[in-house]
Amino acid sequence: MTASSDQPANAGANFRATAERLQADVGERLRAMADDGRTKASAAIEGLAQAAEEFAARLGESSPVASPLRSTAQTLGQWSNAISEHSIDDLLDESRALVRRSPAAAIGVALVAGFMLSRFLKAGADAPPPRRVRAGGDS
Repeated sequence: MTASSDQPANAGANFRATAERLQADVGERLRAMADDGRTKASAAIEGLAQAAEEFAARLGESSPVASPLRSTAQTLGQWSNAISEHSIDDLLDESRALVRRSPAAAIGVALVAGFMLSRFLKAGADAPPPRRVRAGGDS
């Protein structure tokens, strides 16, 4: 073999090594983004739980809505804890197992989540643009 015939083999090996490094880098970045999202989701759910609990407290014991609201707040708090205490891999494994055990429930949850997301995005798109305030206090 000559040096010129080794060049395609070396180029292929270099390309493969570069692709593997790129894949590992992308994987690390995706994992970091997913972990950041997990942290933010846990905090958001905990905030909802606290808001529900505070609202139930304001309603008082005589309100028929207070007890179910407290139950909802407790469930949200448990979800928040579960999300914050588990790794992304654990959460994905649990999600896969849930889909295998109950595909109909998984489809229902996906439909509800999709509907809520579409409403959220539509509300954001329908919102008027923010007003600009000029320097000097005039609007």
